[in-house]
Amino acid sequence: MNGKISITLGGELRHLWFNNYSRGEVKNLYGIDPSEIGKAFFEKAQANPFRAFEDLLWMGFIGYYYGSRQEMPYSKQQIAEWVAEADNDELVRVWNLWTEWSGVRELLSANEKKSPS
Repeated sequence: MNGKISITLGGELRHLWFNNYSRGEVKNLYGIDPSEIGKAFFEKAQANPFRAFEDLLWMGFIGYYYGSRQEMPYSKQQIAEWVAEADNDELVRVWNLWTEWSGVRELLSANEKKSPS
């Protein structure tokens, strides 16, 4: 899986790429090993899912721009503004890609199987 996606934010098509640069950014955002992102992300998402989406987009932009050897053109403030007005379907597309790319989807499936119905 290549972890690439293009979505419309702020009225323009933007590109994200979840890759090793994105994985490395986990340490900067959460202060944890990238392998522990699932739990930390879900805790943040429970408090406010849109703040968690800001982090996902940030990681995807870092991956895209650093992986392309370009300077990151967006600020966290811009990303927050885009998330505030984003189409939920676009955010769900990012979520689906990220959970598959990061392996979090496997953790979710394992937890669902353990949970009594």
